[in-house]
Amino acid sequence: MIDAVKSIAKVIFDTVKYKFDAGGVSFSIWNIVMTFLVCGLVGYLLYMFIVKISEDDN
Repeated sequence: MIDAVKSIAKVIFDTVKYKFDAGGVSFSIWNIVMTFLVCGLVGYLLYMFIVKISEDDN
């Protein structure tokens, strides 16, 4: 059973880490997801900063 889970996890991880090549630009699904998460976090922190500043003025 453990070997089956390891095999499934390896297939998923290899799929996510697969590098696509689009005319000299290579990327993977993992890079896209991590970029989305980091940009989302930075955007949320910036939003919270702006909300906090606007509350202090009132």
